[in-house]
Amino acid sequence: MRTIDAVATLIKQRGVATVVYKGSDVVIPAGDGPFISLIETSGRITQMHNTSSILEPAIQVTVRGGKFDATGILVDRAWEELGGKNKIVNTLIGDVFFLWLHPAQPPFQLTNDPQGRVRLSFNLAIARR
Repeated sequence: MRTIDAVATLIKQRGVATVVYKGSDVVIPAGDGPFISLIETSGRITQMHNTSSILEPAIQVTVRGGKFDATGILVDRAWEELGGKNKIVNTLIGDVFFLWLHPAQPPFQLTNDPQGRVRLSFNLAIARR
């Protein structure tokens, strides 16, 4: 399972959203939403002595919606459930074992999307085997 799929599963399991849009080529529906989407942004591999390497992918969580307040409620909920309240550690989702997963910073505002919707976002710090 790809890391982005495991994060989408975690979002659904924790009741944040029932639909998660993944990737940069996904078409977000028209309307006010709010809608939650994930993109893989970068990462690194840490080589360990005499063990397998640790993958540290990065994923950006973005919530877009017609109203700032409604968009803010969903991004705050996603932030809390993805380790903003308590780090997610030693957690297995599908075949992805997260050593840790937590927000790298609080939610921040991006420019509005082409449909004029508000976009609020945060990045995830991840380590997985």
